[in-house]
Amino acid sequence: MNVEEAGVGIVAFVSDHEPFSALVRDRFADFVVREIAPDGRVAALPALAAAPALVPAPAPASPQAGGDVPQPGKPAAPRADQEDQDGDENCKGSGSQPGHSEGASVNHACADAVSIDMPAASPRNAAAARDDGKAVQGMRLEPDAQLAELIGVERALQLAELARDGAHAESKTRFVVIEGVDKIDDKAFRRALHLAVREAHAQLDSAVQEHGGVKRILVTFQTSAQRKRKPDSSDPGTDRVSKRVNYHVADVEFVLAKRNRDTHDVLCSVAKLLNVPVSRLSTAGTKDKRAITFQFVVVRGFSPERILQLNGALRDARVGNANLAKTGRLALGDLLGNKFTIVLRALSGREKSEDDVPHLRSTIERAIRNVSTRGFINYFGLQRFGSGAYATHVIGFEVLRNDFAKACRMIMTPFDPTDGDPSKQIYPEREAKLKVMHSFLDNTISAQEALRTLPACRGNGGLEKRLLESYSKQGGIVDHKAAFSAIPFNLRKMYVHAVQSFLWNSMATVRMQPGRCREYAEPGDLVVANKVGDLDVASSFEVDLSFRAQVRVVQPDERNQISIHQVVLPMVGYDVLRPAGEVGEALSALLEKHKVDLSAANSAVTEFNLIGSYRRLLSFAQDVQFDFVTYCNEKVDLISTELPVQVPTSASRAAVTMSATSVPVDSAPGGDMTAGPERLALILNFTLRPAAYATMFIRELTKQDSDAKASANARPVEAMLAQ
Repeated sequence: MNVEEAGVGIVAFVSDHEPFSALVRDRFADFVVREIAPDGRVAALPALAAAPALVPAPAPASPQAGGDVPQPGKPAAPRADQEDQDGDENCKGSGSQPGHSEGASVNHACADAVSIDMPAASPRNAAAARDDGKAVQGMRLEPDAQLAELIGVERALQLAELARDGAHAESKTRFVVIEGVDKIDDKAFRRALHLAVREAHAQLDSAVQEHGGVKRILVTFQTSAQRKRKPDSSDPGTDRVSKRVNYHVADVEFVLAKRNRDTHDVLCSVAKLLNVPVSRLSTAGTKDKRAITFQFVVVRGFSPERILQLNGALRDARVGNANLAKTGRLALGDLLGNKFTIVLRALSGREKSEDDVPHLRSTIERAIRNVSTRGFINYFGLQRFGSGAYATHVIGFEVLRNDFAKACRMIMTPFDPTDGDPSKQIYPEREAKLKVMHSFLDNTISAQEALRTLPACRGNGGLEKRLLESYSKQGGIVDHKAAFSAIPFNLRKMYVHAVQSFLWNSMATVRMQPGRCREYAEPGDLVVANKVGDLDVASSFEVDLSFRAQVRVVQPDERNQISIHQVVLPMVGYDVLRPAGEVGEALSALLEKHKVDLSAANSAVTEFNLIGSYRRLLSFAQDVQFDFVTYCNEKVDLISTELPVQVPTSASRAAVTMSATSVPVDSAPGGDMTAGPERLALILNFTLRPAAYATMFIRELTKQDSDAKASANARPVEAMLAQ
């Protein structure tokens, strides 16, 4: 089922600027999300990490090395033979998995799945793709970007060759000497080089030597046995602090990058490779699937080197920047925010005129200024409500009514992407799964038979399997509540949290409907009443304000006196105030319609008791930057990340025209952009606080629905521009 905005309460807008049309998330690389840690660090992989201040300029590329030398602040050159693959939405699971907040790949073959080729052949990714003594043959070598910046492409390739071939019994080269490099006498430079070697090639070790009064770096290949040797305090190239750490009790933080994969799916893959339950991995939240995302993960019991060895075995994902965690396990919302880079393609005015491009640019610039100043409704986006046959809040209402039989049936009802259209094709595994689940729901086969014939499937298919496993163990007595309890706790809670999100969206729509005041709080609104410690709650995006003393109802004599920025709406529970007036009446009507009562604790199912909190009515994007780009090839990525998919060429760079209307963003077009008629795109950079949805910012900006159908309807605009 494709969830539509109106069905989950998303209707109103804040601003009344002129709308425009755009293709949103036409490609995975058009939507890039990076978490921002509480200390301000932005999640990134080392390939784009900023070079240390004392790092010398990159050495010229040798004739045999080939390719462009990675420049500071620019991504490493991706593979030239990379095919343009966009994945397949039909491979997602059919269950109603809870949605995500506001999704990097390795070239591993997967039956019945489209392989998204990423730099799997690079030494960094191949570090753990082999057993000691069995080097990968025929692997195309690529220099690590950080090492190339520090010591030049030629030496970086030598290290890559050492990492690849060092385990060969017949290999005579077990070390590489790095000398004659500027700044090698500088301790800060040597430390940066040691860290870069360890990050790029987990099986290499580096140490400082002095020969004839001249310092040099000796890089050697280490077998697994040698890597487990007792730390040698005389080895100046090792990280003595980390070798004293007992990683059995220490938390290690790393960055997880993924492309077109569910967060939970990737975490399960990581947990399986580490041979630990997925609960050992903690994150600050989930990220979009159809995107390229970078997020922090914390795990206990493994060294940074062991984490980096996962890169050879992960599909459509990479890890990096593994270090000791500063704060221990992560919890939901443990972020300063999220940094977004989003591409809006095929820009057009609603009248679809291709002749007045200056007017279109001016319209878009006014819209950006308007939304940046006035904000946008802090709606929960469509991701919150899943992509299964039933929206997650619909299942959540059944759970709150204690109808677990119906809830389980909804979860197990498979989503059919063909919608009964025989002309649409799906993967054989998906088709087989549809048949198995329908047979079970129709009582044609038993749970045991369904488990035996249920094909392996990517995505959220694990929910159906968990339910079937529970049913298969129950014997003659069917316990639907026990089956539902087989689903992981956080996912069970997400169904009822989706109900809270639906109710919040509905209240926000009533409050922001035409004719209501959009500058000041109205009588009956809830507003922040005081400060929490040193934190100004009114300027904080999302703070748990579950105490009654922290919010109050606006009185009639306060009309036009309190900014609408102070207005909050409740995440409905049993210990929160409710707004008065029309908004409160609308909430009561919804609760009565769905026959649920969230105002008191439900003793029958204590885990679903919702204490409630508050969420600001409006949200604001920070650090908004934008640029216009002209392009011709719709299959070309207009921005690059550490997970490149195409090689920029001189012709493509010449074909891209950046506007001077704003501060430039970190973008690097790639591919042949000269094939085809010219089109206009917008590249946006901005930051949102935790729990805000970038899709809702884009919705307010374009006045265009955020669902897939709306983006598809924009395609005729692109066709018109191409005429």
